[in-house]
Amino acid sequence: LIETFRGPQPDEHPTVRIQGMHAVAHIGGDRAVDALVEALRGPQPDMQHFVRTEAINALAQIGGDKAAEALIEVFRGPQPDEHPIVREEAIDALAQIGCDKAVDALIKILLGSTRDKHPAVRYAAIKALAHIDGDKAVDVLSATLRWPLSAYKHPSEPIVRIQAINVLAQIGGNKAAEALSKAWRGPNRDNHPDVRDEAIEALTQIGGDKAIEILIDAFRGPMQDRNPMRRCAAIEALAQ
Repeated sequence: LIETFRGPQPDEHPTVRIQGMHAVAHIGGDRAVDALVEALRGPQPDMQHFVRTEAINALAQIGGDKAAEALIEVFRGPQPDEHPIVREEAIDALAQIGCDKAVDALIKILLGSTRDKHPAVRYAAIKALAHIDGDKAVDVLSATLRWPLSAYKHPSEPIVRIQAINVLAQIGGNKAAEALSKAWRGPNRDNHPDVRDEAIEALTQIGGDKAIEILIDAFRGPMQDRNPMRRCAAIEALAQ
């Protein structure tokens, strides 16, 4: 079965190689993991990116530390996979496995000079981090919302911030509400209208004293929002 996708003469058709990967994953074991890692990250990885994503899914099915370490290498190794879909799939697989070792690697692709350039990959990292370590996710998402939007060049960047806000709303609590305040307050507050709208929705969902305090700031005081419709939305949120 391994020879269908690895070895001197793997099958020329990608569907057959993928089927071989699924069969090997069902059997499991160290040999299966080694073969799948080679197809994904070896000296001669599979040339088709969608076949590499199937190798990732097979590794996630088997699980274990060895599979997790190989998946981390896909997006944070010396030579990350060039295809963003493959990197994204590896991150989703790590969330499925629930690998604590992945936390530091996920943080690095979200923040600073080591962040991944592709928004979809960072969104996958946000979801995975929230799944693996919710408390750490709040700290990282807070830092994400503080990062100047001008530092990002991709037109989809506000969507990533909106997704970060949605995850914070799901986590909930005062700490998440305080993180959401970064969209309103401070020198790097977000001026994108959709991001600010989403922050109001998230604060409404979280509720509690901290959320109320931030919503009040949205329509009165030195940090009030310039948009009258958004000030109205904040007032309406307080009435709920």
